[in-house]
Amino acid sequence: MHAYPKKEYNIMKVAIIKYNAGNIFSVQHSLQRLGIEALITADKEVISGADKIIFPGVGQAETTMNYLRSQHLDQLIKELKQPVLGICLGMQCIAIEFARNVLGYTDADSREMNEKTPHNVIDIMEEFGDECKRRHGKRIIYPSDEWYLKAGRPIPAPEFYEDYDQLENGVGMMSLFRQEFLAELDKPHRIYGTKKLDVVTGTMAAPLITRMMEELHRQYPMITVHVHIIQNRFFGGNVGVTGLITATDIIAQCAGRLATKTLGIPAVMLREEKDTFLDDITVEQLGQQLGVKVEVLPTAGGDEARALLRSGLHIARRRKSGS
Repeated sequence: MHAYPKKEYNIMKVAIIKYNAGNIFSVQHSLQRLGIEALITADKEVISGADKIIFPGVGQAETTMNYLRSQHLDQLIKELKQPVLGICLGMQCIAIEFARNVLGYTDADSREMNEKTPHNVIDIMEEFGDECKRRHGKRIIYPSDEWYLKAGRPIPAPEFYEDYDQLENGVGMMSLFRQEFLAELDKPHRIYGTKKLDVVTGTMAAPLITRMMEELHRQYPMITVHVHIIQNRFFGGNVGVTGLITATDIIAQCAGRLATKTLGIPAVMLREEKDTFLDDITVEQLGQQLGVKVEVLPTAGGDEARALLRSGLHIARRRKSGS
C-alpha cells in the first residue's frame, strides 16, 4: 500500500483517484504548487482514509468506468463520506450516480456513455433548472457547454443562462461567445484592404468557430479565415476543449497545411504568462516551427471579432503607407 508523503506543510490527506485515462498528473502538480501533496491511487484503503478526494476529468468515459469497476472503485466512490471534487469527466460520473442513487432514475446516463439512454442527465438537469426557476425565480442548475456538445445538442439561447452566473465553470461560454461575436459584426465597421489568416481550435468549439468565421466572411468578404481543427493527441482520450490544446499538436497537424503566413491562436490555449503553451513551447517557438506570424486572439467573442476586424484595417494602412 502506498503511504502519503510526510512533509511539514502537508496538513491534510488528499487522494486523486487513479482512473486509467487522461493526464491526471496535471491535477497533482497544481496541488503541489499550493503546497499540498496529493497521492494518485486506486487503493481503496488509501482513498477511504483520505480527508479530501479528487475525481479528475479528461479521458474516455467508457474506459474510465470499466477501470473503476475492475478495481471495485465505482461502489466505493458512492459510499464515501468525505468531500469529493469531481472535475469534468469526474463530475459527469458523479452526477450520473447521483441521478441513479439519489433521484431514483436507475437508468440515468449520459449520451457519451449510452447514446440511447432514456434518462439523459442533461434532461434531468434542465427539468430541475426549470423547477428552480418556477419556485425561486432563477434556474440555478445548468448543464455545462461540454455536455451539450458531446450529446450533439444545440447550445441554448442566451436567455437560458440568465446572468451567466456560472461562466467561469464553463456554463454558457459558447452561447455568450456567439452572442458577442455576432453583436460586434452587426455594428458598423469600415474595413480597408484584405485580411487572410489561419486559426486553430479544439474539436468541441470547432462547429461554432467555423460558423462564426463563415459569418464574418459573409459580412466582410475581404476577411478570410481558414479554421484548423486540432485533435488533442498530447493528452489523449477524447479531450476536445480548446484550452488544453498544445503547441506540439498544432505543429504536428498544421505543418505544411497552413494557407497563409499568419496563424491565430486563442488566448485560452496559453498559460497565465500568456506566452507559453501547456507543453512549455512558447508562442515565438511555435511561429518559428511553422514559419508564420502568430497572432493571439482574445477569448471573448466580441473582442475576437474586433481583433479580426481591426487587423484588416491595420493591413490596409501598412499597404497604403508602403505604396
